[in-house]
Amino acid sequence: MEFKAFLNWCLKREIIEKLPSFPEIKVPEPAIKWLSHEDQLKILQNIPDEHRPIFEFLFATGCRVGEARALKWDCVMKEGYIIIRRSFSGEYHLKECPKEGKQKVIPLTGWIKEIIERQAKDKKGIWVFPYKSGKRWIAYPYKRLNAIFKEACEKAGIK
Repeated sequence: MEFKAFLNWCLKREIIEKLPSFPEIKVPEPAIKWLSHEDQLKILQNIPDEHRPIFEFLFATGCRVGEARALKWDCVMKEGYIIIRRSFSGEYHLKECPKEGKQKVIPLTGWIKEIIERQAKDKKGIWVFPYKSGKRWIAYPYKRLNAIFKEACEKAGIK
């Protein structure tokens, strides 16, 4: 794209006479691998108790890992919904908007409501899902979610 923009710039300034044609390349959409409800339950059984709430939330809502990591209590509304307004990009970069660029609303119903209520009873700071390392709670969001998930999948025999 940058090269094409550069050539357009050259054409406008009459540095080149004609813009070469560019072939249209279509990249196929990757197949989405879904976990069945049974597989999700097997995986959850193999996740340590202190990490289970964030995985339950991810399975129940389908939100992105970076969005769940970035969930603060200011996004849990008394009116019965959660606003996804932040996301982590990479390990440490907190962005003030989700990946799609607009906020999302998740109703607090059923299992999701139970998860959030459990977290609220044992509030540890500004994060809805604080991170536990050994026996101590750490005042920053999760860092090892992928490693925890992969370990649980291996134990459950799920690829």
